[in-house]
Amino acid sequence: LKLLERLYASVGDNVKAESIGEEALEVAKDVFGPNHIFVAEAINELALVKHFNKKPKNEIEDLFTKYLGIIAANIGENSPLYAEALENASVFYLETGRLDKAMEVLDKANTIWISRLGEQNSHTARISYIKGDIFYLKKNYSEANAQFIKSKTMYAKLFDADHPGYVEALGRSAQMFYCLGDVKSSVLASEETVQKSLIYLDKIFPTLSERGKASYWEKVKNDYEFYKTLAFTQSATYPDMIGNVYNITLKTKSILLSSSIKVRERILKSGDTTLVKNYGKWIDKKEALTSVYSMNTTQRKE
Repeated sequence: LKLLERLYASVGDNVKAESIGEEALEVAKDVFGPNHIFVAEAINELALVKHFNKKPKNEIEDLFTKYLGIIAANIGENSPLYAEALENASVFYLETGRLDKAMEVLDKANTIWISRLGEQNSHTARISYIKGDIFYLKKNYSEANAQFIKSKTMYAKLFDADHPGYVEALGRSAQMFYCLGDVKSSVLASEETVQKSLIYLDKIFPTLSERGKASYWEKVKNDYEFYKTLAFTQSATYPDMIGNVYNITLKTKSILLSSSIKVRERILKSGDTTLVKNYGKWIDKKEALTSVYSMNTTQRKE
């Protein structure tokens, strides 16, 4: 169950991940008791998924607090599990506006990871990325960019320059360069980001569930939108970017359309008459809405 929860969470299907996480937690409690280390791990996973599903803040913080307490009581506050929980808690604090608290727990987590794994490790790379977000929210764009660059450099050394973590940090660095007025560096970083994202999108997108597709696209589309903004605002200096925008648009439309066609085929071949009927109604409404959008103001009133 734990592996299934992580699988669904990794592809963005957090609704399914939460359902499985709730079940995994209850099973762990029944088998090991409420204060066992395995129960703590289940609580940690569930808290993070609930956060992404935007559940009540007090409910999520209570879960993180329970997890940290169980870990501290069982194996101490210098363990990898404790550091992992601090990382997860930092994301919660970051997205609820408690920036100083997020930075505090990140520093604690990073100290643990470095003591266990050395200066170069994937956890420190991720922590640098999260710190970049914190500095960005504090409008310290220079330090934010330094953290994003540190993150991408570490991912490249640990894995390669095609790793999703590298591409994600590179995209954020491109935005920071723009905030700092370094348009040339912003363009170079943004171009590398979208090209590598397209390759990754082409490989992973067809394998995701529909909720997973929506979540993943929501995650990467900002990089494409930022590139488009650069292209149209800097076209005088970088005219080739306009052509790249059209190529990128065609590529992403193709991937998304292919996914939609596969969904349509699955529905029509399912043998579920109610599902097929509802799908037909949805298509009719979609076409009607498209027709309305194409009308002028007078036609709409009529």
